[in-house]
Amino acid sequence: MKRAIALLLLLTSFAWARELYVCAGEGSGGDGSPAAPWQSLATACAALQPGDVLTLLPGEYSQPELTITAQGTAEQPIVIQGAHRDLSVLTAWQNIETPWVPVPGQRFVFQTTCAFPVYWVSDLAHTIIMQPAPSLHDMERFRGTWLADREQNILYVHSVDGQAPTPGSIKVTVHSGHLLLLQKAKHLILRNLSFCGSAHERPRLSARAAAIRTMNTVSLIIEDCSFYLNSGGVNITNHCLDTIVRRCFFRRNESLGYSEMAQLFFGSWAKNNLAEDNVILDGQTHGLRFYSGAENVTARGNIILNERIGLYYKASKGSRLAERNLVLNCDSFNYSDLSGGRPITDLHNTFATPSTVYDDNPTNLILNLAKDDPRFCAPEHLDFRLQADSPFLGRGAYPEPAAVYYLSIQGNDENDGKSDRRPWRTFAAAAERLQPGDTLYLMPGEYPEEIQLTFSGPLSIKGLGRNQAVKLAGLTLQDCRQLQLENLECGKLSLQGCRETDFRRVTAASCQAVRCQGLRVKQCEFGTLAWQEVQSAELLFSVFPQEATFASCTELVRGYNSPAATLPLGRQAQRTGAHRPEPAKVQPSIENITALAITPTTASFTWEIPQINCDQWRVRDAWWNIRPVLSLLEYGETEECRERSVSLGDLFHNCILKDLKPGTRYYYRVVIPEKMLGLNDRGVIVPFTVTGMRQDWEGRHESPLQSFVTPAQYEAPARELYIAPDGQGDGSRPEQPLGSLAAASRL
Repeated sequence: MKRAIALLLLLTSFAWARELYVCAGEGSGGDGSPAAPWQSLATACAALQPGDVLTLLPGEYSQPELTITAQGTAEQPIVIQGAHRDLSVLTAWQNIETPWVPVPGQRFVFQTTCAFPVYWVSDLAHTIIMQPAPSLHDMERFRGTWLADREQNILYVHSVDGQAPTPGSIKVTVHSGHLLLLQKAKHLILRNLSFCGSAHERPRLSARAAAIRTMNTVSLIIEDCSFYLNSGGVNITNHCLDTIVRRCFFRRNESLGYSEMAQLFFGSWAKNNLAEDNVILDGQTHGLRFYSGAENVTARGNIILNERIGLYYKASKGSRLAERNLVLNCDSFNYSDLSGGRPITDLHNTFATPSTVYDDNPTNLILNLAKDDPRFCAPEHLDFRLQADSPFLGRGAYPEPAAVYYLSIQGNDENDGKSDRRPWRTFAAAAERLQPGDTLYLMPGEYPEEIQLTFSGPLSIKGLGRNQAVKLAGLTLQDCRQLQLENLECGKLSLQGCRETDFRRVTAASCQAVRCQGLRVKQCEFGTLAWQEVQSAELLFSVFPQEATFASCTELVRGYNSPAATLPLGRQAQRTGAHRPEPAKVQPSIENITALAITPTTASFTWEIPQINCDQWRVRDAWWNIRPVLSLLEYGETEECRERSVSLGDLFHNCILKDLKPGTRYYYRVVIPEKMLGLNDRGVIVPFTVTGMRQDWEGRHESPLQSFVTPAQYEAPARELYIAPDGQGDGSRPEQPLGSLAAASRL
């Protein structure tokens, strides 16, 4: 009897489960069926019942902050998912399609008409969230800034490089607030979605504009999602219970108005929190943070790079575990568990210094990267496993020997291939020894032989170096299964009978595919493209000519492709094309060197360097940080100019020379140092190395040698000052009198 009741309940639960669909429309029609999907995401979410699976069809979903209160059950959770992670996009962005024109009198500022509201601005050409400029009249002094004149419908920008924005690069946030606010939702799963461009109209309230915020939720899972350039990625707060965030990708989700926030944040008494297998990159506040009473917290398997603070357990409590995390290249510190409760367990983590580890046991690998060479397999591919000759095997986030091999045109087939110091030479040798599950890294160079490969994987073949530094004469794949190829360039790419094969950042003069199934192509570039009888394939963010042919191809998914490498025309943050842009080194010019005032003991100078700046240095609120020095003035009584005075300017520079000798000739020149310098809080010039800060120039640059003579004595120019009993001015005119003789004596 009990078995019959259980079976009846099970059948009843399946009977209530519904598969529902929504598309990115502008109306309110549809019934949620595949034939008539809802046109409104808000309408779709309001209709959800326990057991429902709502699929967001490919499209860009843009609406004001959407509150979701759906409640499933433990037996019948509600699922909200994207049909495709890269194509189902929740965004607050609007594209700028009007032309940019220079602003008169502002060398680096450009304007365009903008009829929609502007709450924030992102620059995809440089992958940054821009900052608001203080005003228009001096906007040329502030790189990477924007200003909106809402009355005139004009948007002004001063881009990172001082040039007019490229088409498609400027995205404007047109909704203030979160993209999704989950409030009292229960037993809910979010998966397979991308989030872009959330922001708040008031910078100090930027914590209220993360892509996703949760409040008082129960049993929430966020998995396999991507977050780009939001004002914070995921913010778990307000007594949420049993939350998991896993296998998500975060990049540059910065809450610039509130430095306590993180790309992935758990706080405000949220209980039972798990962050697992996430990748978090390139922020300016925190990567992953447990804070403000977060209880029972676990970080496992996360990769965190290039943050100000990486992984932080501040003010958390209950059981706390950090396991198999990797945190590197964070400026203030990479990892800290010393500001929270006790005890905490740290197992098999890899942390760079500076880090503070309460449970500093031998399983953890704490690296001083200035001295230690961990021998990571391929950091550019986020592969931080250890090579076979690493001195740190058995410790850290990846202690096990890695199934990783190397091939080089300078290699030797007698080597074991397990290290980039002992690579193989030929593909023939590699093909004989590789096993399913292996990864083969090709070291940079030109491989003259045409390669033919038949292999049943999984197998990954990836090129090392940036922008396809591995060049193959030709590559033919025949009857291959489960292959992944990445960061390669080849003359001719031919596929016959391949299945479940992935290509990413691959360029080829020609690409032919015949009778293949399950091809997944992303961010590739092909001179010609001809596919025949290809089934169930994806072709995304790729470059190929308009005359490409797709004969007898079925179930082909395409999105954000273009005939030329570019930024996407839509509201996605990922680039189209295989090449990752590298800022070109500039030849800086030192302009308008001007001596403002020279006295017997002092001299002040200004100058301009329009090509270089320190816009990426965004820690101005921390007085103890080393400040960047892009240029300085060398001076002295001889032409060697052995003394220095630094400028802390950005584009526009100045300095004051003190303790000069009266009646003395001094020589001087303005210098851009070969390597960027810094000034610490004690006024000492030191090397400047900050994660993520680029140096736009190469070599030392200096202005022609000049000289000046200090006067033997100071002769102040005659002035007329005006005083009145009730004066409140500066005394320069009768209409602006000073208030007393004492005030005049201080001028």
